[in-house]
Amino acid sequence: SPVLGDGGETFREVLGPDAGWDGRAFPQGPFCRGSRARVAADHGAMALPPAECVRVLGTADAQRSALREHESGYYEVDPVLELCAAIWERAEPDDRPAIEEAARHEAIFTVHRNDDGTAVREVLGDDTAFYPPQSATRDLPLGGLRFLAHAVCWGALNRNERSSMLGDRMRTWSALFDLKEFRFQEVMQASVLPALILDPTDEQVRLRDRLKSDETLAAICQLAGAFTKPDRPLRYQRLGTDRAIFNLSRLPVPCVASDGTEVWVPAYRAYFGTAWSGEDSVEHVVAGLPAGDPARDEIELHVLAGPERFLGLLGEPDEISTADGAEDQTPDAGDEVDLDEDVDRGLDATERDRWFSFFAWIGVNPCLRLVHFHDVEDRDSGWLTTKDLEQPQGWAFRGLGETWTSFAEQLTGLVASRDDVDKVVPYLYEVHDLEYAGPLIGAAERDVTSEVARRLFAHLVRHWHTYSAFADAGLALVEKGKWPNSRNKPQTAQGDELESLGDNLWLHRLRWSGVCPTTRGPRRPGVTRLRTPELERRFTSSRRKRGCGDLVAVLDVGDGLSASGIRALAERLGVRGEPSPSNFDPVDARLLCEQLRQLHADDPGDAFALRHVVKPAYRSMFELLSGHAEGSTRPTLGVVPLLARAGETYRFLPARDVLFVRTSGLKERSGLVDVVDTFVLEAEPAAESALVRIFGCRVLDDALEWRPRPGECPLDDAELSEVRAGLRSLA
Repeated sequence: SPVLGDGGETFREVLGPDAGWDGRAFPQGPFCRGSRARVAADHGAMALPPAECVRVLGTADAQRSALREHESGYYEVDPVLELCAAIWERAEPDDRPAIEEAARHEAIFTVHRNDDGTAVREVLGDDTAFYPPQSATRDLPLGGLRFLAHAVCWGALNRNERSSMLGDRMRTWSALFDLKEFRFQEVMQASVLPALILDPTDEQVRLRDRLKSDETLAAICQLAGAFTKPDRPLRYQRLGTDRAIFNLSRLPVPCVASDGTEVWVPAYRAYFGTAWSGEDSVEHVVAGLPAGDPARDEIELHVLAGPERFLGLLGEPDEISTADGAEDQTPDAGDEVDLDEDVDRGLDATERDRWFSFFAWIGVNPCLRLVHFHDVEDRDSGWLTTKDLEQPQGWAFRGLGETWTSFAEQLTGLVASRDDVDKVVPYLYEVHDLEYAGPLIGAAERDVTSEVARRLFAHLVRHWHTYSAFADAGLALVEKGKWPNSRNKPQTAQGDELESLGDNLWLHRLRWSGVCPTTRGPRRPGVTRLRTPELERRFTSSRRKRGCGDLVAVLDVGDGLSASGIRALAERLGVRGEPSPSNFDPVDARLLCEQLRQLHADDPGDAFALRHVVKPAYRSMFELLSGHAEGSTRPTLGVVPLLARAGETYRFLPARDVLFVRTSGLKERSGLVDVVDTFVLEAEPAAESALVRIFGCRVLDDALEWRPRPGECPLDDAELSEVRAGLRSLA
């Protein structure tokens, strides 16, 4: 074709020795260039139209059209692409559409460089063409799109060098192949996201099945690069800034099911196992469930395949050295942000870290998953369906029963306490439950050893940096008269409508469940205390070798956890700290009294225990109850056991059956030592108010009635008359 000019010889060189077209043979190379080609045409040779030239290049010989190193040494040149670009540039505008059509339907688009320098060229067809990201030196096998070979459009060039050296050529390629600059979102929308919609067609189902390969995951991971944000998982981005790629959280990943078989599940339903994160994994929590516990059958954990399966699929990071091979000793040389830096490349130091960040970003769970009421694959259960705090219909919220009722009452009360309650309509917006919360809570409460509770609590502590961001329930308070259903899609709440009110559902659920591992077994946070110096002082007996944890449910999470993390979670759950009259209530008193009975029921009269354990514990209890006794209108602990004494017999009796002796020695003077059961503490004013008002005890001093009982008169009649006379004289 005349448009090739001097490039005609190169055109002939890339074809096979016996190349021909449409029944005609091509002359030798020198006769295909410039003026010689025109002379040949004058003598009857057929001049190919520009579009036909492109079609002929689709038959180029692999060895003769091998890539060639550019004189700069930074990248390689593909002679076929160069010829196609020259044909398009020199063609008449009216001929270019035909050239572009031919370019998409011939095997001229270079996608790979073989080790021997030959090129793999493919037909674009209906696929979308992209330039690869700078860091993606390996092939990227994604259906529906093609990436230009890295060696041709990047090589060792940085971004500015590529713009300078290849800018003109890239503009031609972009026009010829509709080649797009790499944008992660556009790449996903072209190749991956169509297969991840909720109602896929048969073709989209086949596309989804093709996504189930390690190579595909590696390609997406490479492409994601710096786009990954593991601290902002896509499963929570339905109404967020990454909404356009929210469906990527449904990308299938290889997992090991509970029965040991491999299964591909959507990323948002998968968990990192111990192979990835050790004891931080949910797998460690589930492994602590006792054999035979029903929770084992209720929890179906899908654990992501181990890291060894993926290592090597991304390739190693580029080695960077100085020109002479010596290590760069310049201080902080790598800290400066270079204008030519690859902005698409992730910052993770190792391939393992890159995989972890990628999986965490697309939705694989490092910790027990917080399930939004409009979960990733739920439909028709968005925030607009929760007007006036109506219970959501998402799968995780349908069967909550009393849990939902108490949670809704909490939110309703908080909304009702606002000054603008009559001006707004409340909707749920950010409310979450904890996946497998029911089975795990049940297992924790059944396990008297507290091992399940200990592992669960430790898991929450280790991941509190994640959970703390979801501790509050998020509501949308929409002004009455507004119609959020009529807003443009996606329909979101406005910034001034969003409010955080009270505990999120998952936290509310834990607050009222026995999930705290304590020295007395699993307990609710509200009856659990942190170990503090004041608690030790009041309830520890060094002589009896009993710690405060023997009498009080003290949080016992084991070693190896951050003290600040433990305290942060404990305080948010409602675990109490230093005991004081303001936070020690009748419930605490009941538990303490029941524990004293449990510890000393076998030998309640042990003098040493009475002196060093029982009586000091009772004294501390009454001191701490002082703030509640005055306000108590009726006894609430009448059936709680108190230690009483009748003679030399000690026994635990219901408080209402025990008498308190206000005056020391009264029991002996009244002759009732062996007759009535009196509390072991006598004549202690601090105890009386609580014993009477809270425990319902009676005071012996008030219960006794003193009446004279005359005996036989010791005087005879004469003496009696004399006494009476004397009394009269005195009167």
